[in-house]
Amino acid sequence: MQIFKRYFQFLLCALLLALSVSAAKAQTDPCSRAYSIAASVMSARQYGVLLPEVLKKTNVFIEALDQRQRADVNNAVRGMIVSAYKLKLGVFPNDSAIEEFANSYALRCIEGKDDQFANIDWNERTVDAVANWTDSLESVKQTTKLEEAFERAEERIGWNALDQMTTRITQAWRRPVGFKGGLEVYLRMSLASNGELVDVRIVKTSGDVLFDRSAVTAVKRAAPFDEVKQFDEATFEEKFRSLTVKFRPED
Repeated sequence: MQIFKRYFQFLLCALLLALSVSAAKAQTDPCSRAYSIAASVMSARQYGVLLPEVLKKTNVFIEALDQRQRADVNNAVRGMIVSAYKLKLGVFPNDSAIEEFANSYALRCIEGKDDQFANIDWNERTVDAVANWTDSLESVKQTTKLEEAFERAEERIGWNALDQMTTRITQAWRRPVGFKGGLEVYLRMSLASNGELVDVRIVKTSGDVLFDRSAVTAVKRAAPFDEVKQFDEATFEEKFRSLTVKFRPED
């Protein structure tokens, strides 16, 4: 009974040791690392992170390695980056594309077609450097996403303001005698930052003098345009200081 108990303990210890070795191997396996790094590169690419920003982070990553490791890691990582940026992909992330890209590199590693990762010594310093590098790319991705979100929000607010302005111009319009519809005129409006109308002029006539004049009068009636007060100076100067609007009552 005692012998059986010791034998069982031996098997249990052997099993735990095998599992720990397997886990350690998986952690440092070059092909697993290849997959992880390729996924990070493609993820950054898919999020629209610019190539110079990725290369800047990569330079910091390479500098954190031992001198003898830099050449192998440098070649492997930069090869992935070049491959990712050669692909024609959308700005927004796509998990399947990220996985496909990472799998292709891992497969090349497994098949021995890309031995650059096999030459890397995955010691603690290397693993930490990779972790810091992927974290830095993640922070760039998040910053990029936030900037895109703000840009889309500002663009949406701008279009809403312009829509409100043109709606009020249309409401202020008075139909001229004999107007039959189907006409449109392009007007150039100059505004002050407080929304006051500085000037309005015709830049493309409808061909009907009475209609053009009625459109100009409608703009003057609709002023001031308080919608522009919500924007900062830079946005106002870029989008609202001087703008061209198409006036077509049917719209």
